[in-house]
Amino acid sequence: MNIAAVYESVTRSIIVELEQGAAPWVKPWKGGSRVGIMPANAATGRCYSGINIPILWQAAGVRGYPTNGWLTFKQALEKGACVRKGEKGTQVVFTKPLSVKKDDDADEERQISMLRAFTVFNGGQVEGIDV
Repeated sequence: MNIAAVYESVTRSIIVELEQGAAPWVKPWKGGSRVGIMPANAATGRCYSGINIPILWQAAGVRGYPTNGWLTFKQALEKGACVRKGEKGTQVVFTKPLSVKKDDDADEERQISMLRAFTVFNGGQVEGIDV
């Protein structure tokens, strides 16, 4: 999935919620959700940031996931767990600053951001691990 498709998916889900009368970015912890305040990677313990927070809040709220812990397919396998057959993941993005050489000067570098989309699964979609 390319990054434009991720943006389109997020935009569509926000529009659907707005049409139903909900503002998905407004204090999701006030709605009695079972999901914790900040989505976190269940393998590393690191909290997600940026656009990934509302993406994961929205996915957890719509699908009724019981936890705020998320894993990639590979991380689940590394923990001795497996994603249940037929489960659909949620697309999130990762950015990483990179230094690249400027074309006109081989010694001078400039900073760019690498943007990559990947799929995560909520702990409620994974068997063999407590998240």
